[in-house]
Amino acid sequence: MTAKYGTDALRFALVFNTAPGTDMAMSDDKIKGMKHFANKLWNIARFILSSTENVVSPFMGSPKDITANKSANYTEADRDILSKLDAVTKSSSEHLENFHLHEAAQEIYNFVWKEFADVYVEASKKQLADDMLKKNTENILYLLLTTSLKLLHPLCPL
Repeated sequence: MTAKYGTDALRFALVFNTAPGTDMAMSDDKIKGMKHFANKLWNIARFILSSTENVVSPFMGSPKDITANKSANYTEADRDILSKLDAVTKSSSEHLENFHLHEAAQEIYNFVWKEFADVYVEASKKQLADDMLKKNTENILYLLLTTSLKLLHPLCPL
């Protein structure tokens, strides 16, 4: 399986599909799905690194600290994704502390795929073209990428 799909895809599939007290049903399709997830994350990173210019370091603090800056020009999409990032960070950390690895994996997966990739990356394409929104959007994209990788690291150290 590792030769066919990669170690990270296999590891994440094992964590993602294993709830305590249940038998694990593993198939090629589940591992293949996690390989697609890793590929999706790779494409997100490639987009962000090729679309951002002067991002030196990520924001310091929590997403709530970022949106507290009233002088910044944040869109509704910015505020929405930052609040969702804050929520997934808290809940997945709590799941990891309680050894509910599969729940943490599923929450992070859903956030990265559905909220980050499908919603915010698409919204950011228009925002990056607007000089008024570009810098904040670049910083938020970078924050989302670095935080997502940190959240995934205990489960899938890409």
